[in-house]
Amino acid sequence: MLDGTDFHMKPDTLIIRLESQLDQDLCTRILHRSIKTTIQDVVNIAGVKTEDARLECWIDEVQKIAEECGNDLRRYRKAVEDNRMSKHQALSGPSCNSNTSSSL
Repeated sequence: MLDGTDFHMKPDTLIIRLESQLDQDLCTRILHRSIKTTIQDVVNIAGVKTEDARLECWIDEVQKIAEECGNDLRRYRKAVEDNRMSKHQALSGPSCNSNTSSSL
Protein backbone atom coordinates (compact mmCIF):
# COMPACT_ATOMS: atom_id res chain seq x y z
CA MET A 1 0.00 0.00 0.00
CA LEU A 2 2.81 2.41 0.84
CA ASP A 3 5.13 0.97 -1.82
CA GLY A 4 6.68 3.77 -3.84
CA THR A 5 5.68 6.54 -1.40
CA ASP A 6 7.88 8.59 0.91
CA PHE A 7 6.64 6.47 3.83
CA HIS A 8 7.68 3.15 2.29
CA MET A 9 10.59 1.29 3.92
CA LYS A 10 12.61 -1.49 2.42
CA PRO A 11 11.73 -4.83 4.08
CA ASP A 12 15.15 -5.18 5.72
CA THR A 13 14.83 -1.69 7.22
CA LEU A 14 11.32 -2.53 8.40
CA ILE A 15 12.59 -5.66 10.16
CA ILE A 16 15.16 -3.58 12.06
CA ARG A 17 12.51 -1.05 13.06
CA LEU A 18 10.07 -3.75 14.18
CA GLU A 19 12.72 -5.60 16.20
CA SER A 20 13.58 -2.44 18.08
CA GLN A 21 9.98 -2.21 19.32
CA LEU A 22 9.55 -5.86 20.39
CA ASP A 23 9.32 -7.12 23.94
CA GLN A 24 12.77 -7.75 25.45
CA ASP A 25 12.06 -11.44 26.17
CA LEU A 26 10.90 -11.96 22.60
CA CYS A 27 14.01 -10.20 21.24
CA THR A 28 16.24 -12.43 23.33
CA ARG A 29 14.53 -15.55 22.04
CA ILE A 30 14.82 -14.29 18.46
CA LEU A 31 18.55 -13.76 18.92
CA HIS A 32 19.01 -17.24 20.42
CA ARG A 33 17.14 -18.80 17.50
CA SER A 34 19.33 -17.01 14.97
CA ILE A 35 16.43 -15.97 12.78
CA LYS A 36 18.74 -13.72 10.78
CA THR A 37 20.64 -16.73 9.46
CA THR A 38 17.37 -18.55 8.76
CA ILE A 39 15.90 -15.74 6.67
CA GLN A 40 19.08 -15.08 4.67
CA ASP A 41 18.54 -18.15 2.48
CA VAL A 42 14.77 -17.78 1.98
CA VAL A 43 13.55 -17.61 -1.60
CA ASN A 44 10.20 -16.65 -3.07
CA ILE A 45 7.94 -18.92 -5.16
CA ALA A 46 10.10 -18.29 -8.24
CA GLY A 47 13.20 -19.44 -6.31
CA VAL A 48 14.69 -15.96 -6.08
CA LYS A 49 16.06 -14.41 -2.87
CA THR A 50 14.11 -11.21 -2.24
CA GLU A 51 13.66 -8.78 0.62
CA ASP A 52 9.91 -9.43 0.58
CA ALA A 53 10.49 -13.17 1.02
CA ARG A 54 12.84 -12.46 3.94
CA LEU A 55 10.27 -10.16 5.56
CA GLU A 56 7.50 -12.75 5.22
CA CYS A 57 9.73 -15.48 6.69
CA TRP A 58 10.81 -13.17 9.53
CA ILE A 59 7.19 -12.40 10.40
CA ASP A 60 6.32 -16.12 10.42
CA GLU A 61 9.29 -16.99 12.65
CA VAL A 62 8.62 -14.16 15.10
CA GLN A 63 4.97 -15.19 15.30
CA LYS A 64 5.98 -18.77 16.18
CA ILE A 65 8.35 -17.54 18.89
CA ALA A 66 5.73 -15.12 20.26
CA GLU A 67 3.25 -17.99 20.54
CA GLU A 68 5.87 -20.02 22.44
CA CYS A 69 6.41 -17.04 24.79
CA GLY A 70 2.67 -16.86 25.39
CA ASN A 71 2.47 -20.59 26.10
CA ASP A 72 5.41 -20.36 28.51
CA LEU A 73 3.79 -17.45 30.31
CA ARG A 74 0.47 -19.33 30.64
CA ARG A 75 2.27 -22.40 32.05
CA TYR A 76 4.20 -20.23 34.50
CA ARG A 77 1.05 -18.47 35.71
CA LYS A 78 -0.76 -21.79 36.12
CA ALA A 79 2.16 -23.22 38.11
CA VAL A 80 2.19 -20.17 40.38
CA GLU A 81 -1.57 -20.40 40.91
CA ASP A 82 -1.38 -24.16 41.59
CA ASN A 83 1.43 -23.57 44.10
CA ARG A 84 -0.53 -20.83 45.82
CA MET A 85 -3.65 -23.03 46.02
CA SER A 86 -1.72 -25.96 47.49
CA LYS A 87 -0.22 -23.69 50.17
CA HIS A 88 -3.65 -22.25 50.90
CA GLN A 89 -5.13 -25.73 51.34
CA ALA A 90 -2.27 -26.80 53.61
CA LEU A 91 -2.90 -23.80 55.86
CA SER A 92 -6.69 -24.10 55.88
CA GLY A 93 -6.78 -26.46 58.89
CA PRO A 94 -6.48 -25.46 62.53
CA SER A 95 -3.25 -23.66 63.22
CA CYS A 96 -2.96 -24.71 66.84
CA ASN A 97 -3.16 -28.21 68.26
CA SER A 98 -3.98 -28.76 71.88
CA ASN A 99 -1.24 -30.20 74.03
CA THR A 100 -2.53 -33.67 74.81
CA SER A 101 0.60 -35.10 76.39
CA SER A 102 1.18 -34.61 80.03
CA SER A 103 4.59 -34.66 81.54
CA LEU A 104 5.12 -35.42 85.19
